[in-house]
Amino acid sequence: ADARASMVAVMDGARVRCYGTVVDDAGNVVTKRSQLPVADADGTLRVETADGTPCRATFVGENEQLDLAVLQVPKHAVRPARWAMDAHVEPGQALLTPRLGRMTPALGFAAIERRESEKDLLALDVSENVRKLL
Repeated sequence: ADARASMVAVMDGARVRCYGTVVDDAGNVVTKRSQLPVADADGTLRVETADGTPCRATFVGENEQLDLAVLQVPKHAVRPARWAMDAHVEPGQALLTPRLGRMTPALGFAAIERRESEKDLLALDVSENVRKLL
């Protein structure tokens, strides 16, 4: 699956401020809280889909300790990410993260093994776990 199709760019004027990933059919977007721009006068943020289509996102909530924020875009504006429930990543394994536009993927490395926790986002109900983060 094309992971870029599940991403949005959070805009600050004409420039990209940060990226987010649509995680469920409700349009919930997980992004980095500390990178969010100030909302417009109507309380929404401007985002662009992978193909450059503009839309508005509302702020749902945040978890300051994890530096995460949840925004919401209109349902069906962006296809949610498909989660690989059986993926196994080893520490030191190279990972590629898609980026929007013509940018090549970013290269990173897994720092830890997967661990179970009450805030594990790889559970069957992603929407419920997004709400638990807040």
